[in-house]
Amino acid sequence: MFVRLAVPVAALLLCATATSIAAPDSTSEVPGLAAQALPGAQDLGPASGQQRVALTLRSQDEIGLQRFLADPRHATLSSAQYQAAFGPSPAAERAVLDWARGAGLEVAHRPGSQVFSLQAAAPVMAGAFHTSVHRFRVAGLEVLGSTGPGRLPRQVAAVTAGLVGLAAALPAQTALRLNGDRVAAPADLHPMGPDEFAKFYAMPTTPTGKGQKIAVLGWTAMDGVVRDLAAFQDRYHLPRVPMTVDYVSGKPDSVNDQMEWDLDTQYATAMAPGLDEIHVYAARSNENSDLTTAFGKWADENTYPVGSASLGDCEQNAKDWVGALEPVLRKAEAQGQTLLAASGDDGTNCFGGVRDQRSYPASSPHAIAVGGTEITDITGHKVTGWHGSGGGNSALLDKPSWQDNAGGAFTGTKRGLPDLSFAATNYKIIDNGGDNTVAGTSASTPVVAGLLARVREKNPSLGFIGPKVYSVDRAVYTDITTGNNGKAAGPGWDYVTGLGEPIVTRWLDAMAGS
Repeated sequence: MFVRLAVPVAALLLCATATSIAAPDSTSEVPGLAAQALPGAQDLGPASGQQRVALTLRSQDEIGLQRFLADPRHATLSSAQYQAAFGPSPAAERAVLDWARGAGLEVAHRPGSQVFSLQAAAPVMAGAFHTSVHRFRVAGLEVLGSTGPGRLPRQVAAVTAGLVGLAAALPAQTALRLNGDRVAAPADLHPMGPDEFAKFYAMPTTPTGKGQKIAVLGWTAMDGVVRDLAAFQDRYHLPRVPMTVDYVSGKPDSVNDQMEWDLDTQYATAMAPGLDEIHVYAARSNENSDLTTAFGKWADENTYPVGSASLGDCEQNAKDWVGALEPVLRKAEAQGQTLLAASGDDGTNCFGGVRDQRSYPASSPHAIAVGGTEITDITGHKVTGWHGSGGGNSALLDKPSWQDNAGGAFTGTKRGLPDLSFAATNYKIIDNGGDNTVAGTSASTPVVAGLLARVREKNPSLGFIGPKVYSVDRAVYTDITTGNNGKAAGPGWDYVTGLGEPIVTRWLDAMAGS
């Protein structure tokens, strides 16, 4: 369920085409950040409000890290091992810290982290990056953004992997669909609670996820989510899994998209009722710069091996976010953390009907993209591919080696999604104290996160699961051959459901095996 904003997204990244401020010869353009125009954006003139950006450092051994991750049998590194082999060098951290402070920027940074969170009034930020920052109105929202690509001191640019938040952009989204947006609605198909999903999918009573922890990545003040989770667990006679909230950059003042985080926390814990904890990394907002900081803390702490992200942005229109977040996700993979990301709810398009784009971070080769199916006949046990299930090839990111044997309909050399799927419609939740029924790939995503926690109870040493998802016997998946999301489902891997639905008991055993 991604929670849909009432915002049409023609493109998510903009930068006006005005000439940037002249920069000294000792500077270089910000890596990965180029000026892009967003049709229809109205320039409202110079900005004075606060602006936040996230700067991500390169690995000290980029080539070595690429080779390490390219081997599908690569080892799982501890945080200390990753830092020693591939983390940013202390000199790189010092260079960025000295420059940022000297430029008057407020800096938040954990030693050893690849992510620097930078904040300042827009004119100060503009001066730091040798550009100007204006206010823009686009799709009914007002956003801040630079009027050019920006520049950095050469010694800082040399160690920078990406920067997000300098160019103006619409924020990341989730994609909630209320019950009723279904492929079919036979009389016997009704909203289902966790007990009914467990029965339909013949989920075993053990393992339960005992000893395991799941992280949810999101945003908003979570007080209501905590209350709703407790009410949901009481309603369905589930154990009270402890929920903790980490307000990464301070507690937000407002509540946004609570229904999404209700769904994520309720069904991740329902599918793994023995969890030790569900932990929410709550970003200050849904701006990609704030989300990068939250993802960065998840990877830096390396405490939650399973992450669930029911959010995304259209990758070609958020190239700066891709450039800034990919180093974080590479680190997470190397450390054995698995990010499960919803593939989107617009089929072969992206949020708001943006044509033929993939949702990021689902399109990352360092994440597992979860698509959606739909139960069309409970008693006859019939399932089809959900029409909203996000699928297609990335335009930016290459296919990981573990997808080489995808087979089926897979074509090309770019990352294909989804990887696998689960039911995406008819989920009963408690929302703001009341009942609601929702749908989307951000329903299937936390469910798979719960299943992965069960796998990890059986095999706590399991690392990033991408290679294993594709190397296990295909008989552990139900091959979904019907349904259409703009492309048709068919035998084997397809762009609607990926490998298909896990046959739960078989999949748990196979994924936990050596």
